[in-house]
Amino acid sequence: MNNGWQLLSVTTSAAALSGMAASALMLALPSIMVEFHVNLIYTLWIILSYLIALVSVLTIIGAITDRIGRANTFRLGVIIFTIFSLILGFSPSPLFIIIFRVFQAVGAGFIMTNSSAMVTEVFSNRGNLGFALSINQIAVSAGFAIGPIIGGILTELSWRWVFWYNVPIGIAILLWSRGKLHGIPESKNPSRIDWIGALTFSIIITYASLVLTIFPLFNLSSYVYYISIIVIALLIVFLLLTERRSANAIFDPQLFSNRPFSISMTVNLLNGIATGSLIFLLTLIFQGPYGMSPLKAAFYMIPFAASWSLISPLSGKLADRGNAPVIAAAGLLLVAAGMWMLSTVALSTTPLLLSAYMAIVGIGAGMFNSPNNKFIMNIPPPHKRGLTSGTMSLFRNFGSILSFSLLIPVILNFVPLSSLLSIFIFGGGAPAGLLLKFMIGIKYAAMVAAITATIAIPLSVFRGKINKQ
Repeated sequence: MNNGWQLLSVTTSAAALSGMAASALMLALPSIMVEFHVNLIYTLWIILSYLIALVSVLTIIGAITDRIGRANTFRLGVIIFTIFSLILGFSPSPLFIIIFRVFQAVGAGFIMTNSSAMVTEVFSNRGNLGFALSINQIAVSAGFAIGPIIGGILTELSWRWVFWYNVPIGIAILLWSRGKLHGIPESKNPSRIDWIGALTFSIIITYASLVLTIFPLFNLSSYVYYISIIVIALLIVFLLLTERRSANAIFDPQLFSNRPFSISMTVNLLNGIATGSLIFLLTLIFQGPYGMSPLKAAFYMIPFAASWSLISPLSGKLADRGNAPVIAAAGLLLVAAGMWMLSTVALSTTPLLLSAYMAIVGIGAGMFNSPNNKFIMNIPPPHKRGLTSGTMSLFRNFGSILSFSLLIPVILNFVPLSSLLSIFIFGGGAPAGLLLKFMIGIKYAAMVAAITATIAIPLSVFRGKINKQ
């Protein structure tokens, strides 16, 4: 490809689209809850159905991409995402949103997996891969910055426009991609896809995610969890036996036997746990105790994404010249520090101070992602980069699911589910005693996130040197 920057412009636009869609919908959730008279369980389903579906299909998408090429599957992802964004705007019920968010996630999966893989293919031999990958990260964080503002404005018209505005952007990306994805050095994997392993893995991820996130909200009997653990364990045993005999295992044994790769995936998972539910928690704080409107809350959340945007290209350039794992570890240190600061937030804390804490987390996130992604994507041979990109996104997004499953129950330990709903919808109008308990829950949730990020720091530093497969 003569001009890799044209390719980067396409992948960056798609990354910004996914970033804006995620953050804009977050601020529209209260309006959806009010219109359909649903509780927080349905709200979490709207968020988590997307994440669970995304995690479940990423590895399969990565394997498909390695076998049939990346340019066309990237375009397919944009088309799927755009079509179901249009459909979601006509949703007649919360259940409809939950179901069709799954299909929207499939489109996002094709976009995410192919973006990193194509950028790596083009820039890996140019000496600026870290910077190129950081551009995609900037797009995501800039999308998060712009998305809440767009969502806040559009929600004044109708929350449905938060889905519909994706349509013209998606069409524009498809038109812009014409002629700019030709000549990508595709290294196709000629082997067949291990469909049994892939489907088994998807079932395990989906079922485990439900057990971790949704089941606790229903106060089910402990026997349900015991049975679920046994079922998941049996499925894992079946998967391991199947993969051991498969010549085309969905989880490549060679990749996971590589120490730097397996440790990097663990670090990616821990970072996802530390930061995955941050925007949701901040939405609760700003629209809860602070009693802000969605639009006003959006402006106070911009420092997180803005700081990420500013530091990400710098960390990408540093990763091209220096020790990527150490730079990523420095980012994790700042994430942990910012989370410890967030654990001190009280009702008397000013919104500006909270935004400053968020900015520190954003700087850390920006320092972590680009070096970490560059390090991981340089490990596999070219024909496995699609699978690697999918696996990398899988661990990061599964970490986000675990983030919800760990941090939301911490808050619910102090505030009942029904009361949390009233805080979310009625904001500062909730009783002072209830708001105080809620902030205590936020404090301990931030502490869990800080501890998780802290654990990841030494793993990042000592993950080892790349040993090409």
